[in-house]
Amino acid sequence: MSDLATSLLDLSVDALLSRDSTMAEAVIAGDKELDALEIEIEDQAIGLLAPQQPMARDLRFIIASTRSRTISSASAIMP
Repeated sequence: MSDLATSLLDLSVDALLSRDSTMAEAVIAGDKELDALEIEIEDQAIGLLAPQQPMARDLRFIIASTRSRTISSASAIMP
């Protein structure tokens, strides 16, 4: 997922510098893919949490893992 976010960041810079709307649309489509991956990760995390009733340390790890997408996504839209 971070590779996709990095690729989208590169593509968004290229689209901006060249004022290429086709590239910009590809970035938007890629963001939708990132959103789908985020939902998948959150679903898996919930699936882990519910039956396991994890200890606090495990819970923090799972929450941090789900939050990594938000950070990756933000890096793709930040200049």
